[in-house]
Amino acid sequence: WNRQRQRLERSGIDGTGRRFYPLDPRPEDVTIEDIAHALSNVCRWGGRVREFYSVAQHSVIVSHLVPEELALEGLLHDASEAYLGDISSPLKRLLPEYQTIEKSLEAAIAAKFGLMFRAELGWPSPVGRADISALALEKKLLLPESKTPWSILEGVECPDERLLHHCWQPLVAERRFLQRYNELTSAGVTAAREEPVAQAS
Repeated sequence: WNRQRQRLERSGIDGTGRRFYPLDPRPEDVTIEDIAHALSNVCRWGGRVREFYSVAQHSVIVSHLVPEELALEGLLHDASEAYLGDISSPLKRLLPEYQTIEKSLEAAIAAKFGLMFRAELGWPSPVGRADISALALEKKLLLPESKTPWSILEGVECPDERLLHHCWQPLVAERRFLQRYNELTSAGVTAAREEPVAQAS
């Protein structure tokens, strides 16, 4: 009972009303609907962008930049942020306990969706390269101009700007994230909420 109580006290509520336990993640507690909903409402770069740009849209872009056989890994490489939020990489490197929690959660997500992921190695290298390519595109189109070169982008070719010709509002991002998931899995999942006509593109 004490263990169950501790687990309950460390839980949170998902977008669909289910409880989730970030310190004790289990594949059966993970749902694509919760991931899509949360990531569509999380802004990349801590909100320091010219307009709202969600982790969900970033994930869809990455899924188009990887080899086809890794597209689902590309789509879900940031799925842990649906439950933990988006923390910048420089800060994350200073938080070893957070990294442990994140790896455990990523392993649960990978188990749920049958993804190629190992806690000691992370995601397949093409996913990491696609993530950095997307970063280069975001820096060019969405971030304030900076005269300081970014070493992480040295030698990285910026993808086609048409991949990010405009930013999606959260409801659009949620729907398109699920559409991409359906394309890759034939799952037939739909967004739980209706998209207002004003946000349609």
